[in-house]
Parts: sequence; C-alpha cells; structure tokens
Amino acid sequence: DVDVDLYTGAAEEQRAKKRRSSTVASEPRDGYHDEHSSSNSQQHTQQKEHSRTVYLGQLPTGITYTEIFDAIKTGPVESVRLLSDKDCAFVDFWREADAEKFRTRYRGKRLSLRGQDVKVSWAKPSHLSESVVLAMQWGATRNVYFSGIDIKPDSDGGFEQEEQQLWEKRLREDCQRFGPVDTVKLVPEKGIGFVHMARVHDAMEVVSWLSADPAWRDRRVNFGTDRCGGPAERPSLRSPPT
Repeated sequence: DVDVDLYTGAAEEQRAKKRRSSTVASEPRDGYHDEHSSSNSQQHTQQKEHSRTVYLGQLPTGITYTEIFDAIKTGPVESVRLLSDKDCAFVDFWREADAEKFRTRYRGKRLSLRGQDVKVSWAKPSHLSESVVLAMQWGATRNVYFSGIDIKPDSDGGFEQEEQQLWEKRLREDCQRFGPVDTVKLVPEKGIGFVHMARVHDAMEVVSWLSADPAWRDRRVNFGTDRCGGPAERPSLRSPPT
C-alpha cells in the first residue's frame, strides 16, 4: 500500500509540474501583451486578477511619462515602464488594491490620452526588491523633496522667471542622471522644489547620492508625497507586494 501511495503521489506531482510548465510557457514573456492574439489576451487577463501591475496599450505615439502619471489618481505608484517602440506601458502600483481601483475605474469606460482610447488590462508584475519594499515602508516615494531653493522676488511681487527656469533645469538635469523624470515643480515662496521620478528605485538613488553631493550639502533632500495618491497603508515586509 505504501508503494502504491508513493507512486500515485509522484505521478500527481509530475502532472502538476507539466501543468505549471505549460502555463508558464503560454504566458507573455517580460510582461509583453500580445495585442494580436485574443486567446493570449483572455488568458493574460484571467491569470492577473490579483496583480499590482496594469498594462496600458495602444498609447499615442510620443506619449510622455507626465501624461501617463496625470491619468493615475488611485494611489502611490512604484514604477512606470514606458515602451515607446511598442506604444505601451506597465504601471506598477505599490498596492494591489490601488491597481484594482484604477482597473475598475476604466472597466466601464475607456481611458483617453490625447483623444485616443487606451487599452487597460492586467499584466504580470515585475520583481519588487526587498530594498524597495523596506524603503517604501519607511516613507520612500517617487517624489524627491528639495529645500533651499533660493529664488529672488521680482518688482511685481512674484519671482524671477529666469531664476525659476534655471532651478528647474538644474533639478531636472541632476535627477535624470538616475532615471526618467515625471515632473519638476518649484514652490518659490517656500524655497522648496519637488521632482517626481518614474520609479521609486530611481528616487532612492537621487536621495542617496545628492544628499552626499557637496553641491547639495546645505540643502535638504528627502521624500515627498506621490502626486498619484496620498500615503498608503504599507504592507508588512514579510508579505511584500508581488
């Protein structure tokens, strides 16, 4: 009886492995969504019902990170991967619940960018490293905060436009060395500025390197609130988003 049980269990395990192997082989590699295969599309959607990653397809040619982030208001984003050559993007939310809110919002209506309908569906999430999970638990976001932005007021009670442009250029150039930039915003009356990166990991690099840069030594460089949504309840490190 023991031998039969062992044989039956081994056979079941082999069949399970074959099923898993078949499933993996049929999935789009690297999160790529096959627009020309309806069967792949259905399988892709069914398998990613609990993903934190949303696929945006049929994007207008030349779309920018800023335009994509402008359409996201359901919660903090961990990263956006824009594939300009394929006119698509992958939005990795920090929490699955926020991804679900975004997906639900456009389930009954089309997302329109530049007057063009965009396809919204689930996608296989990218790997989220433990270092990013831990950093986000401690408040890391895509948004980098800068203090000590000194812009002189002009005679009309505003602020010198030329100085603002110079500061915006400096912030963009210093930050885009670490990755794509979403937006640069100055608040001259408070002497502060904000740079949203496309990925939290890149923002972490900005804070780490510029905090130690002599050119920024007398200014504070830290994290601000993600413009796509306020601070979210942070999952435990023992069960990071997948």
